[in-house]
Amino acid sequence: MNTKMYDVIKLAKMNNKDAMQSLIDKFMPIILKYEYKLRYVEARTDLIIEFIQLIDKIDLSKFDSEKEGTFVVYVNKALISRSINLLKKNIINGKQNSEICIDIIPDRGVEDNNFDNFLVREILSKKIITDKQRVILINRYLRDKSDAEIACDLKISRQAVCENRTRAISKIREYLNVI
Repeated sequence: MNTKMYDVIKLAKMNNKDAMQSLIDKFMPIILKYEYKLRYVEARTDLIIEFIQLIDKIDLSKFDSEKEGTFVVYVNKALISRSINLLKKNIINGKQNSEICIDIIPDRGVEDNNFDNFLVREILSKKIITDKQRVILINRYLRDKSDAEIACDLKISRQAVCENRTRAISKIREYLNVI
């Protein structure tokens, strides 16, 4: 890394906000790359936090102040590792594709009915169906996506989409028969 970059990192480690912002701006393309791969709402924020922690913990004595490339490679590899950890954490916590805001789903011309909206919200908020099943139903029935499109989005087979949808509908029917 050149002397200028090395100095910016030193300043950032000394809690200089402008220097840290400069580093974030410089590495934003890498952050955006992994944000896209993580595919959840808070991914960019989580990656920026991870980046700031990485800068704070980095030992500058291990880097040649003249070679910027070694630092870029180090940051890239560290962000790969941290994005994998974030992905695992979000899958384990059930955050992956589970945050649904019914208000942003476009209306398809169906008459606005408060009871229907309440029922849809109630079913989606309950743990009747899995997060994957919830995403499949929303994409299929509220966003008019085909099984093939959903399969491509979720990186699963079309058959898995169909099976998950069928199971989800069965679970919802059982739930509605109980209440």
